[in-house]
Amino acid sequence: MNNTRVFNLTSSPILITDTESYIQAVNGEFLFIFSDEKPSLTECKNAHQDTQFKTQKNFGKLWAWKKYSWKTKLIVSD
Repeated sequence: MNNTRVFNLTSSPILITDTESYIQAVNGEFLFIFSDEKPSLTECKNAHQDTQFKTQKNFGKLWAWKKYSWKTKLIVSD
């Protein structure tokens, strides 16, 4: 892992990564889902919620967003 990026989350899913990564939230929890395309509102209802996450292998494209109005950002290392 030698590439680190920062994402400021919104209430809409954004593509975070599609490789093995370590993800840490700052200022709140984040919602995430694996999907080849941007998840629909129906798919978003099945999202996972966490403050940190490490993918052990490539599960596909990881999309993330914030649930509340917190100024949540993600630090992603891959």
